[in-house]
Amino acid sequence: MSSTETVQRRPDVPMPKGDPATWMYLADIPTPPEVTAHVDAYCRRYWVWRKRVRQAVEQEEKILHLFPGNQIAAKHTPKGLLLLFVAPPFAPELNAWLDSLPREERIQIQIWYSPDWDENTSFL
Repeated sequence: MSSTETVQRRPDVPMPKGDPATWMYLADIPTPPEVTAHVDAYCRRYWVWRKRVRQAVEQEEKILHLFPGNQIAAKHTPKGLLLLFVAPPFAPELNAWLDSLPREERIQIQIWYSPDWDENTSFL
């Protein structure tokens, strides 16, 4: 079993695996109601009223909620955030996929870690 098969995720969300056929835009995934409620509360508490800032908060919360405990390879595009690969931390498959890309493509990709807050993980 590869490490990408052990990825924790919501069963209704497909997983990008590096193949362009599996890539998806974050905006195309429906926002769960609990994420919207959390973003609303956060924006009220910290007086976030600008649309662009709210969208950034919502994007981050959505990633945290949908892909807990995983690394996400993504790229910003004019249409929004494009999710390219989701894998557990330090997965060899993700590193191999990144190494296979030409430098011009690789430098456009950001790698994020989405912590699993339900887990007793220490980074020390």
